[in-house]
Amino acid sequence: MWLSHERLGYNYRMDELSAALRVVPMSCIEEIIAKRERVAAMYAERLAKVPGLRLQDVAVVCGA
Repeated sequence: MWLSHERLGYNYRMDELSAALRVVPMSCIEEIIAKRERVAAMYAERLAKVPGLRLQDVAVVCGA
């Protein structure tokens, strides 16, 4: 029978609309990264003042 399947399968391919929506932000990726870094720095600055809290070191990978 056509719709009778023995195993469940998945389709992880990205559809065209999702791909198009992801391409647009790539033109301003540097700005997005800079904003995220500023927010992360604000969190790190404020959380560093919390007694007993140790922040995780963040590895920066460039050119990957």
